Amino acid sequence: VGIGNSIAQATDDLLEHWVKSPHNPIVPMPQPGDPGHGVWESWDPHGWFEDGRYHAIFGGRKAALFQGPELHGLTHTGPFLLGDTLSDDEDDLSCPDFFAIG
Repeated sequence: VGIGNSIAQATDDLLEHWVKSPHNPIVPMPQPGDPGHGVWESWDPHGWFEDGRYHAIFGGRKAALFQGPELHGLTHTGPFLLGDTLSDDEDDLSCPDFFAIG
């Protein structure tokens, strides 16, 4: 709990066998004193590959955007939403997803 986002990749087309990345966690949870502490959290990611780069939205009280040339080289690029959109202290943006419709 609280280590950050990790990843595993399927080794077969039936998705029955998986291998964890040796780089896990690919983005650690920021700890007190880290530059990302209080800025973003690292849980419930939604990721995709586009234009030669990996992109991800990480959930939490402050959903955040990340990108990088490799899955284990993701860098925080900013907030997913601007402003404080959560109305309750117990609300969060778990499992965020963002995609074009139409």
